[in-house]
Amino acid sequence: MKTKILFLFTCLIFTSEVYSQSLKIGLRYEPGILLTEQNSIKEVVPVLFCIASNITFEPNSWSGLIIRPGITFIDEQYSGYEIGAFIKLKLFSSKFYFVTGINNHSNKATGHNSAGGYGKEMLFVSVGLGFQSDSKFGIDICYYWTNDKEYGYAKLTDGLTYSRFINRQMNGILKLGLNLSWDIF
Repeated sequence: MKTKILFLFTCLIFTSEVYSQSLKIGLRYEPGILLTEQNSIKEVVPVLFCIASNITFEPNSWSGLIIRPGITFIDEQYSGYEIGAFIKLKLFSSKFYFVTGINNHSNKATGHNSAGGYGKEMLFVSVGLGFQSDSKFGIDICYYWTNDKEYGYAKLTDGLTYSRFINRQMNGILKLGLNLSWDIF
């Protein structure tokens, strides 16, 4: 992951005419929904507590590199720390932008008698669209997906003798991002 972040950062620096137009730091709140599946039953789980900080390097007026460390608390099966690297590209000469990147979620290991979460790293790919209303506030909607889908489990039992574990799978995450940031220089 460090190699990918370094590659993205290097590409942005060498493709820009100006080495540093601005550096911003800010906060991000990301409500959304998890699209999960367990035992062939699809579920939609609300995401209410997902916050992050933003460090945005904009080498020119149409692009930016965003580093986003954060934390997510959803339920006992999917919670933990996150860090992501994203590229933001302005669409034409409007306030709309395209954003894509990767996000590493460190899922916390949990468990009790009937369910739990696997302690593991999950790498997500993301794509989305956003709107920058002014220099401080922006809003975007992003879809995240991963190939490493299993993040939790549940124990099914008949109450007496039969029991088995069934994995919970992540089909995707849809997040609405609310960004507030300030110029450092």
